[in-house]
Amino acid sequence: MLSFLTREGTLTVRLPAREREAFLEKYNTKLCAQYGTLMKEYVDVPDALLRKTVDREKFFDMRHAYLSSFKPKPTTRKK
Repeated sequence: MLSFLTREGTLTVRLPAREREAFLEKYNTKLCAQYGTLMKEYVDVPDALLRKTVDREKFFDMRHAYLSSFKPKPTTRKK
């Protein structure tokens, strides 16, 4: 999963560790918490950033590159 909307309507994005820390500091936001669990790779996107298309696009590209670096999980389907 790359991003999702929370029940409260907050956009949440998955970022790699280095970019996540910079994002948290720059935009003064927090990690996402869902159903009492802190989601350590996901950050809440502040409303002010949603209005800035160029900045927002940079983080969406970053999240895609991050997840593209993962190896695919082997299938568990029976042959």
